[in-house]
Amino acid sequence: MRMEGTSAHRIRKWLPPVSVAFLLGILIGFRFSPSIYLLFLLLFPVLIFMLLFVFRPFPGGGIFVLVTFLLVGAIMARLQAISQDDQVFLQLAQERKVAEIQGVVASQIFQGDHVYYFDLKVKRLTDLERDWGTNKKIRVLLPLGKEPDFERGAVVTILGKFRAAEGNKVQKGFLKDLFWEEEGPEILFYGFAGQAKITKKSGGLLAALLQFIHRRATLSFERYLGRDQAAFMRAMVLGDRSDLSEDLNNDFRDTGLFHIIAISGQHMTILSSLLFALLNPFPISRRAKVFLALLFIAFYGVLTGLGPSVFRSVVMAFVLMLGMVLGRERDMLSSISLSLVVLLAINPQLVFDVGLQLSFLATLGIVLLSPFFLERLERLPAWLAQIVAVSLASQLAVAPILAINFHRISLIALIGNVVVLPVIPPLLGAGVLSAALASLVIAFTRPLMLLMDFILRYLFWVVHLLAELPFSTLEIWSFGTGGALIYYLFLFSFFPVWQKIKLNSRQRRIVGVAVALLLLILLLAFFLFPETPPQALTVSVLDVGQGDSILIQSREGINILVDGGEDPWMAYEKLRKKGVRHLDLVILSHPHEDHLSGLLKVIEKLPVGAVLDGDSGSNSFPYQEFREIIEQKKIPYHVARKGDVLNMGPDLKLMVLWPDYPPASFDESPVNNLSVVVKLVYHKFSMLLSGDIEEEGQQQLVDEEAPLASVVFKVPHHGSIDALNQKFLEQVKPQIAVISVGGGNEFGHPSKKFLHTLESMGTRVLRTDLEGDIMLKTDGYRVEVFSGR
Repeated sequence: MRMEGTSAHRIRKWLPPVSVAFLLGILIGFRFSPSIYLLFLLLFPVLIFMLLFVFRPFPGGGIFVLVTFLLVGAIMARLQAISQDDQVFLQLAQERKVAEIQGVVASQIFQGDHVYYFDLKVKRLTDLERDWGTNKKIRVLLPLGKEPDFERGAVVTILGKFRAAEGNKVQKGFLKDLFWEEEGPEILFYGFAGQAKITKKSGGLLAALLQFIHRRATLSFERYLGRDQAAFMRAMVLGDRSDLSEDLNNDFRDTGLFHIIAISGQHMTILSSLLFALLNPFPISRRAKVFLALLFIAFYGVLTGLGPSVFRSVVMAFVLMLGMVLGRERDMLSSISLSLVVLLAINPQLVFDVGLQLSFLATLGIVLLSPFFLERLERLPAWLAQIVAVSLASQLAVAPILAINFHRISLIALIGNVVVLPVIPPLLGAGVLSAALASLVIAFTRPLMLLMDFILRYLFWVVHLLAELPFSTLEIWSFGTGGALIYYLFLFSFFPVWQKIKLNSRQRRIVGVAVALLLLILLLAFFLFPETPPQALTVSVLDVGQGDSILIQSREGINILVDGGEDPWMAYEKLRKKGVRHLDLVILSHPHEDHLSGLLKVIEKLPVGAVLDGDSGSNSFPYQEFREIIEQKKIPYHVARKGDVLNMGPDLKLMVLWPDYPPASFDESPVNNLSVVVKLVYHKFSMLLSGDIEEEGQQQLVDEEAPLASVVFKVPHHGSIDALNQKFLEQVKPQIAVISVGGGNEFGHPSKKFLHTLESMGTRVLRTDLEGDIMLKTDGYRVEVFSGR
């Protein structure tokens, strides 16, 4: 039944505050974990008062509406948190039992360096003793070999093991660092080779039709376009970003234009507008046009996989168009609010999803801020003023989210949008139309491909040109949720207030210049002032999962990094979060990937004074890339040899204890046993950094009477039993032992025997899988220990 004007107006007026109350309730539910029974107990009386207010309004009754939605939000968050699926998966990962899962393939099949991987919506789970029903999506990995012969939508049964992924224990982001205390490790399922079987092929005529369209569109893109161009169109039209090159990804991110690739509300708006333009010549009612547009958007959303960003866009499009069907005037703020409530009601954890935050804040910025800019751009052509106002408003709205999650903000996004956005509607329209035509005859798409090729050449040229400009991006690492909330409080209050303040043009110019100068000063301060060195010698054993990465920072601002872990980005991101903008020395203990891989981005991105390496002669690809980056950047390279002493500042030195030259011959683990072993000495404080040296190498050091005694001992090889040498430990005699190890790792590190040996010596044991980042601060005499949890 159509609502009368007054009632409809009341609902629209209440939607924004109701959505805020619902959002706040979800955050409270996640952060404080209130009793579900207490929440229901409070809900019933508040709900009664809310219903009374709805049917017979009374002064102050609106507070009961807000409290009702706040309680409902908290209840939904608690109900989701109580789900046992994660606990069952984690328990199976810890027990390392063989399990069998059955579910629906929920994504495309991607190929990584060593595995195939895809998302599976698990319906049934058994560990061959017990059986569970579930509805949890999980990432599945299969060893490379025969390519999986199933597609999205197929029901498959897979035999394998659950594992906890290292390095994913605490995922910080906007709101998470305030409202989400800690996440468990991400649980993955590793399938055994040849043990993935199809139970049921992709279901139904619709699924077959979608797969057919997807395959034919992909084939047409690949036949008529270049590799990068075809990969771009697959991403833009079909939502498949698996083949996008890293360079292309980085160029679009650095220019603030990645929203063009990711299917979002912008895509739905463009496609809906094009569809309405096509339908205009036909004698069809407005409601019929909206109905056809809704069908098209729903079909297109399913075709592209209905991932989180696509699902958000589809929901928002439905809300806006249903408003048109019901005959209500457009009210974007109410539509945004209703969309947010619908999405969070379906999945409360979306409140922490970066995509959702970017999508809704960008839209909110456009609604609230773009009118302000449009008024001041009235001298520009209407189309140009619209692009500038919308781009500026959306960029201001999402800047903190980009800074917190991606640690960079594009300084040229406004320019990029102005020169690129005009060509996006014809490019997207041609892409979608070619996908439809390819389903009939691929040759029909050739004229469209010529148009797309021309536009893509222009697009790639502009984006690459802008990305290469100096200072195209601003890297920001010391920015958190608190700063973001203050920013949004200012942003969404300043512009409305500014429009209401009665100032003449001269006063407005003065205030505008003052604000611009303040922003310029803050920007210059970021570039000109170096990072503040710690007030004591600080050694940070970084939690990089199953690997090693150790940062040493002196009071004089000397930064030394020993190893970088296995994750390509984690060590670099942790350094930048600590405000490290340069490294005086990088030490590679040995060329295994769990020590080396993370160094590649570090030495590529940061200025490095020198590199110290054992020169193992490894032929591995990562090590060769490591050496190539050193040569390209002309970083001074030194080979570590026993007896070298590096003076790194007043009373601070590094003593190289190993390897010897010529290198010793070892029966087992020759690479580990040739690890660079250094002893950090600062006044009376000392720390032995032992790489992955194992029992044989340790015995050599004992036999040569190396000065091993140290206050702190970085346990070699993540506490493996192979690295346990009783005589070596007796020589070291550490007060504190630090083990860098990944939670739930498949190797069983650290060894229980190693832990027992250390504890029997009275040594305090610290582990990154339990403590997170471990920070040791010393004045050279006393040691303070801090952990990341």
